[in-house]
Amino acid sequence: MSAQNMSAPISSQGFDASNPSQDVTQLRGLLARVILAVVGGALATSAFGIWLVPSAHGESGLMLMKLGVSLFMLLVGLCLLVISKES
Repeated sequence: MSAQNMSAPISSQGFDASNPSQDVTQLRGLLARVILAVVGGALATSAFGIWLVPSAHGESGLMLMKLGVSLFMLLVGLCLLVISKES
C-alpha cells in the first residue's frame, strides 16, 4: 500500500465523522428496508398460509373472499419486497 492510501480521509471510505446526521439517515434507511422486507415476506407467506386453514364446507362466498384476500396480500407483499430491494 502506498502512503497516499494509508492517509486517505475516513470520509472517502464511506464514514464521515464530521456529519453524524448522514449516519442517522443511512441507519434509518437500512431499518426501513429491513422492516419492508420482513413485512413483505410475512404477507407473501401468509397469502399461501391462508389456504391451509380449513373452511366450513367450502362455501363459494367464503372461498371467493379468501381468494381476494390472498391475492391482495400476495401483491402487497411482493410490492414491499421489491421496494425494499430498490431503496
